[in-house]
This record gives sequence, C-alpha cells and structure tokens, in this order.
Amino acid sequence: MGCCSPSEPNLIDQMCELAHQQLPASILNDSHSLIIHSRFINDLPPPLRIYAGCATQLFSETDGVDLVKFISVPANCP
Repeated sequence: MGCCSPSEPNLIDQMCELAHQQLPASILNDSHSLIIHSRFINDLPPPLRIYAGCATQLFSETDGVDLVKFISVPANCP
C-alpha cells in the first residue's frame, strides 16, 4: 500500500470500501465518505488508522467523539 494522504484519493477510496466490508457497522456514502463509530478505529486498515491519527493530532480535542467520517478528496481538488 502506498502513502495515505488526501493526494491519494484512490487509496483512501479503496481503504474505505475495505473497511466498510470488514467492520460490523459502517456507512459508505456513494464511495465519497465512510462513517464509523470511534470504537472501530483500531479495526481499520492501517492507512485509515494513520489518516485518523493525523486528524487526531490536528484536532487535539477528541474526547467524546462518537462518529468518525473519512472523506475522499477528488483527484482534481487543489
């Protein structure tokens, strides 16, 4: 697997689809976003766990977060 960053939307799409198949509860919205309960973070594929970890560093106040949404950035987005 390659780098996991917003500049790699295909990888993020693939990992969101994989997570949706593997997790007991998730919502995949037309292949543009994945919503999961925060208790499933450790069950995500490694690139999405890294993505979530980066977001946690940016938004240090994550206590009480129940839902996590991963959004794929379109390839043509600057």
